[in-house]
Amino acid sequence: MSTVPPGQAMRFQRVLVPIDFSADSLSALDVAHERFAHPQASLLLVHAAEGAVDAASDTEFVGRHAQLVQARADKLRAQLQALVGTREPAWRDVQVAVESGKPADVILAAAARFDASLAIMGAHGRTSLSRALFGGTTYHVARRLGCSVMVLRGA
Repeated sequence: MSTVPPGQAMRFQRVLVPIDFSADSLSALDVAHERFAHPQASLLLVHAAEGAVDAASDTEFVGRHAQLVQARADKLRAQLQALVGTREPAWRDVQVAVESGKPADVILAAAARFDASLAIMGAHGRTSLSRALFGGTTYHVARRLGCSVMVLRGA
């Protein structure tokens, strides 16, 4: 068992923070920066977006829908990048990902691709319905991730 000297944070190399823009997820990002940022570490912010293009008979509709989904994903990527702001030099590199799908599936897949060594998650999502779903998502993800997990509970 390894111990960390008092006053020093563990040195995780790949930190994943799922972001849904709720206060809890933004607090998780703050904790990642404050406790785990170092020049040899990478940070991945991931957002699960809704709105996958479903098969439809009207190809013009599908094409238009795909354009709208892509525009929304680009906007979300820009918002994620803005969250990193001036803190980026504290990390070796910062990546952002916006993927369509169920939050748990998106987070688990991103963690596997990124080979995350730590995931920091807020306990709740944006709305009361999201709180119930994201709380369940957090529980589900925390049990299935193959890395350390820190779950932050909001006030």
